[in-house]
Amino acid sequence: MMEDRFTEIERENRILLEKMSSIMSNKGGVLGLPAPYRKSSLNSGYRKRQLINITMENQALMSRLQKKRPNYFAEEFERERMQTEYLI
Repeated sequence: MMEDRFTEIERENRILLEKMSSIMSNKGGVLGLPAPYRKSSLNSGYRKRQLINITMENQALMSRLQKKRPNYFAEEFERERMQTEYLI
């Protein structure tokens, strides 16, 4: 009984593997239909250049932000908090 079930599972796995192999080798879609046509953008070169420019600008901005010293200091905030609590 169990051996028959294992044999059936192996047969189904083999059929599935053959179908997957067929799809991969034909470079096609499911059920032997051709893969859908992928439209290419007419302005892909322009968009790629824009993306590179934006990335470079973002990196320059990030570099400037990382070099900038902070405008506030935790010690000063703590001192002001202590003074406010004292007055309250």
